[in-house]
Amino acid sequence: MAQEFDPNKISDKERRRASQIKEKLQRQGVGEDEAAKRAVQQAAEELQSGQGGGKNRGGESPKGADQRKPEYRG
Repeated sequence: MAQEFDPNKISDKERRRASQIKEKLQRQGVGEDEAAKRAVQQAAEELQSGQGGGKNRGGESPKGADQRKPEYRG
């Protein structure tokens, strides 16, 4: 089950991200109250699970990493 998130206990970074998500949801036609609730939950989940921008996912190599086999590297 989904946890209840208290909007007063989120960080400034989560609050900024929630604001962006709320605006996006409102453009998609979701009501203001529902958009605010969903945005806080989604921002908290994204930042806790490490899905925020700039992070490499599990199997992806860092940008600029040499993909060649060791014996072929210069």
